[in-house]
Amino acid sequence: MRRAVRPGTVVWLGLALLVAACSPSPSDPAAEGTAFPPLTVRGGEGQPVPWPLPPARLRVVNVWAVWCPPCRREMPDLQQMAETLGKEGIVVTTLAVEEDPFLVQAFLRRHRLRLPVALIDRRHAEIRLGVYDYPLTLLVDGEGVIRLRLHGALDWGDPGMRALLRDLAAGRPVSAARRKQVIAEARRRFLRRGRQPGALS
Repeated sequence: MRRAVRPGTVVWLGLALLVAACSPSPSDPAAEGTAFPPLTVRGGEGQPVPWPLPPARLRVVNVWAVWCPPCRREMPDLQQMAETLGKEGIVVTTLAVEEDPFLVQAFLRRHRLRLPVALIDRRHAEIRLGVYDYPLTLLVDGEGVIRLRLHGALDWGDPGMRALLRDLAAGRPVSAARRKQVIAEARRRFLRRGRQPGALS
């Protein structure tokens, strides 16, 4: 005799499968807790060349695109953070998903940005880093392990975010609750500022 399955059991089973499908697995590209993958970027003649992580206690690797408005608005914050926290061993570097290097250089000159930029092919960024939305920022520790994977633009000048970066650079533990709170506040601050007159577009 077949035992009937209660409707509630089906609902809970469906939710469990949905959570499992949305949760990152160790095989996901550039997942938190995994080593930052080897990358190739486009050299001066357009040829692929290896892209090494810069030496630092903590690397802030921002993947962006010129055609992405939140990416553009985030750049001045990243520039200021690079200047302020660089002496503490926190290095900001960026990967631009763009075929035309002149567009990237023109944007940097127009806004007087001096962040290091390497050009990466979109397909390579998808395969190696799992980038499908922009911007994406990876926080990589001194051992080359991805500590945080941050989707969307943030206010990098937020005091809580700066403190979080310093803790990660020093190897101090960061609770999941604090991480969630800090990221949410930095995202709210970015969205509020984007609605103000004079925001970079």
